[in-house]
Amino acid sequence: MNEREILVNLEKAVQRRDQRESARLVRQAIQNDELGAWRTLITLASSQTAVPDRETVVAINALRDNYLEDKNPLFAVKAALILAYYRNEQGGAAAHFVSQN
Repeated sequence: MNEREILVNLEKAVQRRDQRESARLVRQAIQNDELGAWRTLITLASSQTAVPDRETVVAINALRDNYLEDKNPLFAVKAALILAYYRNEQGGAAAHFVSQN
């Protein structure tokens, strides 16, 4: 799988709330394209969680900052697990808001 396929599959795994697959894919993504992996995680944190859940976005950013300090892939795995677990049931806050108006 190339870098782009890994990131797309990571996004799909988070959307399915598949924690095991999310953890596996984020480890691959970090090895292949560290910047792209974190960009995907932060985008998912902003778009796939409920609006009041700002703590998720803050947590993902904190995990990224910790990763940048010591390059431990455990921080990326934790971020993916958080996103897969707390994913908004409506498929993202923005999509839910648009469908309500």
